[in-house]
Amino acid sequence: MQLDSVLEHAVQLFISSAKGLTKDTLQLLCQITWPVCMSSLVPVFSTAGVSSDNLHRVLLTMLGNLEAVWAMEKLSSMLLKLPLTAVHLLLASDQLQVHSEDTVMYTVAQYVTAQPKEQQQEVSKRLSQLVRAPQLSDFQLAAQAANEDETAFNVLQPYKLMLQSL
Repeated sequence: MQLDSVLEHAVQLFISSAKGLTKDTLQLLCQITWPVCMSSLVPVFSTAGVSSDNLHRVLLTMLGNLEAVWAMEKLSSMLLKLPLTAVHLLLASDQLQVHSEDTVMYTVAQYVTAQPKEQQQEVSKRLSQLVRAPQLSDFQLAAQAANEDETAFNVLQPYKLMLQSL
């Protein structure tokens, strides 16, 4: 057997057994610095009631560099399947690594689009607050300003509402 397939099999066995672990054990596991091959555990941690500090540590270790996340299909797929609270925790982190705020906006837009239609508006509302619109590139600001589709994700929507109220 090749090393990759052995490692993948070991990870799958660990994941299946991790679902039966106690909350305290999962808390302790979150304190370990995990190699990327263990990234499949992130959804287990995010739904197991692990403390936000420990979950924050795991999320930053596995998904804290958003450019790397979008470069790897496995990681981007995992990010899009996380619960909203986990994505919110990740994107709200001061330790998130991005070259540009455009990447945060792209992440929010992709996550919103991946959600069921009936949840997209609420998810967009919660996550768009995490995008620092003044830090977006001119290109991205222009694209958002030109977006007239009120139902589509638009990070400038809160700013439009403030300007209309003046």
